Amino acid sequence: MFDRLYLFRWWIILSIDCFFLTAFRPGLDTEFYLRTDFFGGVLRAFISPSAFALLGQLTPREHYPNATSWSSMAFKIGSVVGPLSFGAINAVMGILSGSPIDMVRASGSVTAIPGVTGSMFLIFLVEALLLIPVCIIKAKPILKKAKEPILQSLSLGVKFILKTPALLGAQALDMFTVLFGGAVALLPAFVEIHRMTETEYGFLRAAPGIGSILTLILLAYLPLNTKPGKKLLWCCAGFGLSIIVLDSPGISTWHPLP
Repeated sequence: MFDRLYLFRWWIILSIDCFFLTAFRPGLDTEFYLRTDFFGGVLRAFISPSAFALLGQLTPREHYPNATSWSSMAFKIGSVVGPLSFGAINAVMGILSGSPIDMVRASGSVTAIPGVTGSMFLIFLVEALLLIPVCIIKAKPILKKAKEPILQSLSLGVKFILKTPALLGAQALDMFTVLFGGAVALLPAFVEIHRMTETEYGFLRAAPGIGSILTLILLAYLPLNTKPGKKLLWCCAGFGLSIIVLDSPGISTWHPLP
């Protein structure tokens, strides 16, 4: 069994290197950015499981539910504060004053846009500093090593999911919500078409995180004690309907933002 902490450290280092090359590469090389983005997606596929596994190694069993709640809340706060800060910084520094695509074509480089290089270097510095506490973490010894082959282990996991209807339904529902959530990637197109300001784009990007926090607060006061499956299905249907309404020609031209 691989040391997840060791893998997590190397995934973060590779991600930082990948981001550094992207931020300070001169010229406009579309193929390079696409390859780097693909490589970043591959790294993220390994970072997420390693990070979730680390939570169990760092937290005692009796404090694990509390640690999970704090970890989820910190992620949601970051998903809200990050985009809002991005919009505020853009408004102050004028990074997106005008169409970003036109500015890149005119300058020939992403880093030539005012404020982009400084912002990217700031993010690079923060990620590098966050790597320090990860390197200090001491790995716990693995008490039990997996002896079965990887294909057998995967087949056992698939069989367990298929035999557990509640788990299968929850994962299928999560898969559909992730599919709907891919519409977030279209937000820059909405910004360019409707000529939104930097602050409006920040609010629009932070909307999913704000909705998640409001949902957590609502569930704290109104827990899913009865018929949780039907309620989750209705929530998923409402989420998908909101995406469809957002993309509709008649509604997408109106955005109630300051």
